[in-house]
Amino acid sequence: MKPEPAAHGESLRRLLSVKDAGAVLGLGEWRVRTLVYRMELPFVRIGRRIMIDIRDLDTFIEANKTGAMKT
Repeated sequence: MKPEPAAHGESLRRLLSVKDAGAVLGLGEWRVRTLVYRMELPFVRIGRRIMIDIRDLDTFIEANKTGAMKT
């Protein structure tokens, strides 16, 4: 079975560092850490590293959308 392509087409990495997750969200590293510490953004801990699943970023973005425009 082949792995699924990445949701954003950049690579096959599913887990992103806090810094990389911030780049996807357009936020700074410490803002992402704050979201993690407040349990607003799910994370995976690998040793001391905090990693963010790209799928959770997509879910976070969808859950926080506001002000849909009517066409």
